[in-house]
Amino acid sequence: MCIQQDGFGDVLTSITSVFMGFTELYEQKAIDDYQNKRILEQAKQAGEEAARERQEGIEEARNKRLQAILNMGDEKVSTASGNIAISSLTTINQLDNVKLSGELDAINTLKDANRRSESYIRQADNLYSDYALGRFNSKRKFRNGIIKQTEKTAQTAVKIAALI
Repeated sequence: MCIQQDGFGDVLTSITSVFMGFTELYEQKAIDDYQNKRILEQAKQAGEEAARERQEGIEEARNKRLQAILNMGDEKVSTASGNIAISSLTTINQLDNVKLSGELDAINTLKDANRRSESYIRQADNLYSDYALGRFNSKRKFRNGIIKQTEKTAQTAVKIAALI
């Protein structure tokens, strides 16, 4: 009789261990899924930031070009008010310099925006890779956990059968 009580206690411990193992397994899966979802959201946000940076760069470059056109107009007015011919070579060179300076500012603005955008794109790519790896590892851990818990369940069934 004493042997059966010890065997019964061992079986209860095994059953509890199996249920706790399955519970912990599903809890860990939920944690992994949550972390992977956060990584995916961060990747999407980085992609949106890349698009925003690029669009802001385009708009800022357009504004630089418009400002250059306004500066050229101001230069023409200034030249005309100083009784200097707008068609003179010096005036044309000055207007070209204003125009080229504005275009250079616009190009540099676009280049900087593209560099920031590419940085966000790399960040998004890395996050998407982390997400894919996290999902793979999560599935692998869960599958291995199910196998382990199934083995424990079978061992517990053998212990129960031995009591009967």
